Amino acid sequence: MAAEGRNVRPKPRVDIKGIARATWQQLTGGHAQHPQASQLTPDAEVDRLIGDLATIVRLAGQLMTNASLALHRADLKSAELVISHADEIKARCEDTDQRCLDLLVLRVSVATGLRMVVAAMHVVKDLQRMCNLAQHIAVVARLTHPVEPIPADIRPVSLQMGALARSEEHTSELQSHHDL
Repeated sequence: MAAEGRNVRPKPRVDIKGIARATWQQLTGGHAQHPQASQLTPDAEVDRLIGDLATIVRLAGQLMTNASLALHRADLKSAELVISHADEIKARCEDTDQRCLDLLVLRVSVATGLRMVVAAMHVVKDLQRMCNLAQHIAVVARLTHPVEPIPADIRPVSLQMGALARSEEHTSELQSHHDL
């Protein structure tokens, strides 16, 4: 009766090395480096990453613009366009996020480069949320078509939000051209 009230099962052993190996495989995809990154210096990889990020910002801004148009004009064609392109942009975001992880784990050792890669990871997550929002707006526009789903008293605020997305897209494009 001494074991009464006590758990007599042996504690399972945790395979730390196996977990670390599996995590490493997941982070690197089984590759030592990103397939396209091996020929570039870490600084060039970070520059390329930032350039690709600027492209995604422009695409996500255009996606938000099209979603806003779909919502305000009850435009089914724009809604379908947003819905079909959102997954492509989200896939680009996931690829960019994976490249950031690859750079952090394998390549970048300079503090400035590390800060830029971590900042890029935060931007990627924001862009993914932006794409999800645009896709959701487009779905609402498609579901309510041909009726315009925004009441007249809210329309000015909603139009300002769409204009803000366009201005962010434009700012990103200017910055991208300035960096070249």
